[in-house]
Amino acid sequence: MKRNFYKRLPVVVLFFVLAMQQGSSAAFVFSPEQLKRLFPEGATTQPADTSEYLVFDRTQQKIGRAILSSPSADNIVGFFGPVPLLIGIDLKGNITGVLLLENRETAEYVVQVENSGLLSQWDGLPAKEALEKQVDAVSGATLTSKAVIRTFQKRVSEDVQSHSGTGFSWIILFGGIVVLVALSLISKMRSNKKE
Repeated sequence: MKRNFYKRLPVVVLFFVLAMQQGSSAAFVFSPEQLKRLFPEGATTQPADTSEYLVFDRTQQKIGRAILSSPSADNIVGFFGPVPLLIGIDLKGNITGVLLLENRETAEYVVQVENSGLLSQWDGLPAKEALEKQVDAVSGATLTSKAVIRTFQKRVSEDVQSHSGTGFSWIILFGGIVVLVALSLISKMRSNKKE
């Protein structure tokens, strides 16, 4: 019985890893018009990963990055679900803008958040300073605006960590654990065969 378990464990682990990768693809997309609002001189993008896009001007010079809050901040919800953001960051690490993407929040609350100036409060700030800035929720759209603030903070914090060289990739950690478990199982199976 134990041998069958050990033989099947690598298949189960592989299935689990593949399932996690499938679930990590960005569920929200943005349009060229939205990108232009963050980078007026931007012409093209190139995906860097599932939630980060490199932005280039018309001469194909890199001018910044557009990062999606999804999927990393999808667990932060307003009244009816996640409030996905598109965040622009220039080459100096300054926030070029924040856009609220399509969501399931009540349209009235979304309009209040957008008209309040909440999304522009981080514009021009270095990402690290933007994280430290105290931003108030919008009265009358409290749940939605608090979710926007927390979503921004979570995604920008992850971005700062990953681009400062101090971030730690959980995928690498998980992959290392999988390799160690597989090697341990192989070693155990070999020692059982010798006995």
